[in-house]
Amino acid sequence: MNIRIGNGYDIHRLVVDRPLILEGVEIPHELGLLGHSDADVLTHAIMDAMLGALSLGDIGHYFPPTDSQWAGADSLILLSHVDQLVRERGWRISNSRIIQVLDAAHRHKSSTLNSRHTSDGCHPELPTERRGR
Repeated sequence: MNIRIGNGYDIHRLVVDRPLILEGVEIPHELGLLGHSDADVLTHAIMDAMLGALSLGDIGHYFPPTDSQWAGADSLILLSHVDQLVRERGWRISNSRIIQVLDAAHRHKSSTLNSRHTSDGCHPELPTERRGR
């Protein structure tokens, strides 16, 4: 049995006049995350871990901020692309652990986010552990 482990990390600045989106869910908050796509830091960290486990670079390589087709993109769609890259190479994700460092999302970590993460079609069976900081 071959196992690969990836570590993902992402950070975006909180700003006014942007939605706060985490794992495809818009969280009601007065600030949102600045980024080229929807700036979904949790989904970006998951993608970064997936790509890193297979030494495939980072998400900026596949979805560069200089490419207008990714402007405002739904990160769950980007996740589907990354999942396809992983599967094409004969790998699959067996579990994930997400530590979110964001007070605004802490109250949502076990309900809304979990249901959306498993409904994206990529890994409905994926055991996911969340911890808020």
